[in-house]
Amino acid sequence: MGWAEQMREAEHRLEEGDLDEAIDRFGAALREGDLQSAGVDRETDIRRSLARLHKTRDDYPKARAALDTALSRLRSHPRAVRAEALVLVDLASLQREWGDNIEAERTLSRVPAGSGSLDDEVLAALHVERGIVRKDLGRLSDARGDLEEGLRLARRARLTGLAGHARTGLGLLAVLLNDLKGAERHYRAARRAYRSIPDAENESIIWHNLGVLYDKQDRPADALRCYRKALEMDAALGSEVGVAENLSATASLLQARGRAADARALHLRALELYTGVEHKQGAVTALVNLAIVARQSGEPVEEHLRAALRLAEEVGNPRDVADVRFVWGDCHLVDGRTDDAFAHYLEAARAQSGMRSMLSEREALSYFDESRGDEVLDRLVRLSADAGDTRRALMCAEAAKGRELIRRLAGAPGPDGTDRRLRSPDPELALFTADEGAWFEQVTALLQHHGSGGRPCHLVEFHLAEKTAVVFVLTAHDTEPIAVPVSTDRALLRDVTRRWAGNGAVRGDRREEWLQLTVPLLEPLADRIPPGERIVLVPHDALHRVPLHAVPLQGTPLGIRNPVTYAPSITVLEHIRQRAHHTGDALVIDTSGHSGDLVFASEQALSVTETLTGAGHRVTALPAANTARRPPGRREVLGALRSVDGPRILHIAGHGRFDPQDPMRSGIPLGERSLTARDLAELRLRCELVTVGTCESGVVDRHPGDELLGLARALVIAGADALLLSLWEVDQLSTGMLLRHFYGAWLTDGEPKAQALRTAQRALRDSTAHDARRYAQTARERSTIDPHAEAAIKLAEAKVCLAARDHTAAHALAADADGSHTLSDSERLDAERVQRMARLGSLDESEPDYDRRLYDDMRHWAAFVLVGLGG
Repeated sequence: MGWAEQMREAEHRLEEGDLDEAIDRFGAALREGDLQSAGVDRETDIRRSLARLHKTRDDYPKARAALDTALSRLRSHPRAVRAEALVLVDLASLQREWGDNIEAERTLSRVPAGSGSLDDEVLAALHVERGIVRKDLGRLSDARGDLEEGLRLARRARLTGLAGHARTGLGLLAVLLNDLKGAERHYRAARRAYRSIPDAENESIIWHNLGVLYDKQDRPADALRCYRKALEMDAALGSEVGVAENLSATASLLQARGRAADARALHLRALELYTGVEHKQGAVTALVNLAIVARQSGEPVEEHLRAALRLAEEVGNPRDVADVRFVWGDCHLVDGRTDDAFAHYLEAARAQSGMRSMLSEREALSYFDESRGDEVLDRLVRLSADAGDTRRALMCAEAAKGRELIRRLAGAPGPDGTDRRLRSPDPELALFTADEGAWFEQVTALLQHHGSGGRPCHLVEFHLAEKTAVVFVLTAHDTEPIAVPVSTDRALLRDVTRRWAGNGAVRGDRREEWLQLTVPLLEPLADRIPPGERIVLVPHDALHRVPLHAVPLQGTPLGIRNPVTYAPSITVLEHIRQRAHHTGDALVIDTSGHSGDLVFASEQALSVTETLTGAGHRVTALPAANTARRPPGRREVLGALRSVDGPRILHIAGHGRFDPQDPMRSGIPLGERSLTARDLAELRLRCELVTVGTCESGVVDRHPGDELLGLARALVIAGADALLLSLWEVDQLSTGMLLRHFYGAWLTDGEPKAQALRTAQRALRDSTAHDARRYAQTARERSTIDPHAEAAIKLAEAKVCLAARDHTAAHALAADADGSHTLSDSERLDAERVQRMARLGSLDESEPDYDRRLYDDMRHWAAFVLVGLGG
């Protein structure tokens, strides 16, 4: 029987599921005398088939021997580039599956990828395998590129199995990036591909991966169903690794439901199987799970975790190293060994930092959704605070905030335009390795800088964990920060902020709920920070969406009691302070011409321009003041912002839009296109202050790692030292009044920006219907060149009169506005409503009350916040 007949018989045995006989037939084919005439490519195909079968049987040594022999034979055939590339890819796959990712990457580097001898099949296999290896090594950005290219090539060559492999890798990557819907989509596509071939071995892997996915989604019944299906298929295939993976996953489900004895038995069986076939990465998982079971039962864990750490370091996956360290720290914490727990948590955080340094900004922001990085830092903060080491606790709280933002700031061009290099591989790691004394001196120096001019400045930083918040208070007179634990419910606080009213109105039961959650967070400030002295607030987690300055402290809203500014972190403030450089003049941009309903935006822009000019600033206005010129487009605005010096003061009036699906697409609509946060982040501004007098300009979306996405992030990266932004939809008239007060207090009266905002907020809070009507009348006098604006401002004035119970004036103004025939349909309906309410109100003969305060609710005066430097 010749080699060809042996091959046909081997394939027949495979179809019948007789792997042992198939292996024997492939071996016999290699011994046939006529094989040499078939060429080295045919011989290589047989050895690769043998390796795949041995791998299916978890016989790593024989699979490796088959591939090594193939490579040895190919050395005498230098032109067999394609065959050598395929063997190297198979060898890397074998090394990866047995937990040696570092060696797998070295093997793949030997593939002559630039050779013209490699067709789509080889290149697709190379990209897919390299993508999976890089995913396991934590290099997620590189992994995505490889897997997507592998999928493209596999589709073009109609390679169904390789396309399934690429989909599997992309699904695993999506899970790491917390894109669970995307992961399920990739897995289902891969399962369809494997069924169509058919390929039961890889289909079983997809069933297992779907189980993991459903477990993450808290769907235990669906997860168990998938694990059982995968276990059944792997048992039929004789795959000990597959059986072990599904036993281990099933055990974890039982463990979470309190069935410790059953879980231990399954984990031990899984470890036995992994060890038998020398599968290191699987053994790490089994050992960690056994340690968790042992900890819950009060048994020793050191042996399990020491072995797991050794294997994790051999595999080279920093995520596994971090997980082992994290569990080890938890075990020490349960035993009361806080110093040992801190050491392990610190090493876990370092491992996470090392992984972050290998990711792009986009991938790092997503990856940490599924990491234990935040949990590690929660424990570090609380351990240090409980031990009385408040400096270390504050450093750890800082390490939990905005690491990717800090990375961008640290790598941004310096004042002279030269590139600044990162001071360490990772900003978080720099904090962990910093000298506590030197770091704290830097923090106190920062406070002294902010408190210049004889005005003390105090720091309040929050760290929000699951059931406890730690409030750090560092006053201008303290030598050490204090750390006050406050009981709270993070999940409830997150839910409340998600349901926050779009216009800032919080009333009834929701207001009581909001106050119960937030008032205790400010109580540590009461006896330590006197009224009138400036406070820098550094929020954390859900608190970034909470207007802390509107929370009452001893009966008075904090922002009325004290000048308040916000910062993403102390480190961000220090970067801003170091780069402080101001040239140029002022730029005022009025974008209201792109929308007919922003009649007060033009008034806002004119008022700001007048105040800036009166304070001695040269102002460029877009469009030019007092003209009916078309509103500026995106190109014109970007051109002005990219001017050589850039504006020292930038004010944007108009519409704002927050995009919750993609916060970095939030921005300012400019006709058909918008000026987005992503656009702004690419600029190099030198602004002392950027004011975005629009709705929701300060709204941010928070990613784990306390990364904030939105306009605020973009403008800080671009170079703004201070930002004046709104947290929700704002009333046009009251916004104009507040900003007029702010610029007057800052530029005319010489108050620091933080104090100027407090002055403006107090003035708006105390303003009367008389003040509001006078402001509307002034705006109307300016708008005579625009009939629609004049009519719309009359309508706004009519509403003020209605609120003051001056029904006669309200009816006359609304009727006059309606009679102009320039109002939009919605405005016309509004005018009719005001007239109707004025007629009804006229039946009440009470006198008008223009002393009534219209804007004392927080939704009016508290909408704007100052972020960054407040001096």
